[in-house]
Amino acid sequence: MTTTFRITAGIFLALGGILYHFNQGLLSLIFTIFAILLLLASLFTHRKETKKKKEIIPDVDPNSLVVSKLQHPDLREHDHSACVVGCTIVNKSGQMATINKVNAYDHKDNPIQITWSNQISELGNPINPCELIGIKDTETLFLRENMGKEIEYCKLEIFHSFSAKPITVIFDEYADWDS
Repeated sequence: MTTTFRITAGIFLALGGILYHFNQGLLSLIFTIFAILLLLASLFTHRKETKKKKEIIPDVDPNSLVVSKLQHPDLREHDHSACVVGCTIVNKSGQMATINKVNAYDHKDNPIQITWSNQISELGNPINPCELIGIKDTETLFLRENMGKEIEYCKLEIFHSFSAKPITVIFDEYADWDS
């Protein structure tokens, strides 16, 4: 809407200048005043839209990562899905972020031995597991319990380059079930 006001104001300003050039003083003055009013309306509308956007969109740190809900992937062998969980990580920044450490804990806060990667085979085994994953826009993170045990609960800490504090995500397979 503000762009339309600006274009219209520009047209009226140009018409006012042309009419002034041809000694049409009163008409030139009317077009110039109308152009100024349109520019003020444009400025008012722009401020109102900006304020509305700030109310709707919460302030999120631009250098932040957003992690989706953890879930078991759909693998060819259903039994293999139970020992793997995965999530999508979205980088809200234009800068490259890196995941450099991932810790997993059970419901008693005991460490779970895992292998993590951004790719898995069709059986759920991490492909090229490493200690560093770069994220430009989005990336998938998979972790597999090393002994092949089923993961029903997992507190995951994802350490990354944007903060010294890890992102904590909890997977609880039965949390949504009613008692």
